[in-house]
Amino acid sequence: MRTHPTQPAGPCAVTELQAGGLVALPRDLLSKVFTALAGRNGVVLLGLAGISQTFRDCALEVLRCLEELDLQPASLQYWRPPKSFAYCHYFTERLPRERLAKAVLKRCQQLRVLDLRGAHAYTSDDTLALICSQAQRLESLLLGGCQAVTPDGLAHLTAPSCPVLEDLALNGCVNVGDASSLAALPALKRLDLAWCRDVTSSSMALLLPRLEHAVFHGCEVVTDELLEHATSVKLLDCAFTAVGDAGLHSLVQVASNLQKLILGAPTDNLWMSGNWTPLGLEAFKKQLPDVHVQLVFA
Repeated sequence: MRTHPTQPAGPCAVTELQAGGLVALPRDLLSKVFTALAGRNGVVLLGLAGISQTFRDCALEVLRCLEELDLQPASLQYWRPPKSFAYCHYFTERLPRERLAKAVLKRCQQLRVLDLRGAHAYTSDDTLALICSQAQRLESLLLGGCQAVTPDGLAHLTAPSCPVLEDLALNGCVNVGDASSLAALPALKRLDLAWCRDVTSSSMALLLPRLEHAVFHGCEVVTDELLEHATSVKLLDCAFTAVGDAGLHSLVQVASNLQKLILGAPTDNLWMSGNWTPLGLEAFKKQLPDVHVQLVFA
């Protein structure tokens, strides 16, 4: 019975002949096959690149053109390829996750959407520096739970390298400081800073007027003063902040685009629910009856 070696010899132990009939396909069709196999998972393309020189050239070209990339932890799990691709998981099986993520990112030149939610083990300020070195087209960056990101990492984001970034999620990134540097992102419209407890009203005052979606959930020192700047916001999450009746009154005065407001429920919560009162909320609802108010628990 024929057995495979435990480790490929050289960059590829599977010949082009063993790769099925795919190698004979026209280049444009092979690219479509690789794109379909990978979806948003660039790690799959790294694996395919290990099969043959033809596959490598095609896989790396597809990776360079990839517009959406998912590098959440689940996407870096052991990938089980079709039987005919016995070794296309060679890279994914042996490289640490941080090296895998960086190997993919440094080849992506056309990214518009990058999802690193939960990737705290391999996302750091250095990772953001790598992303921003080629992120001219990046529109959405999801970093939820990446606790190794610091103000130094945000400084990379706010350099001229991210001119069209519209959507930034830093929820649970508890070490980013007050995030005031984000005001330098010219296109930012949606920002999630949930549980970033060093965020303050003053640090967000310059940025909030441009935001359509603003999440300050759990930013405990955010106060009424911030809501004076909520002139463009459509969705505002102030649950578990220090916002009170004065803040709700400010929204009535300035937030003509507001569609949804999220507050902490006043009872049965483990966290402070805010300084607003039932009377203050009732007055808000009366003056802005079309705004959906959601009370949440934590």
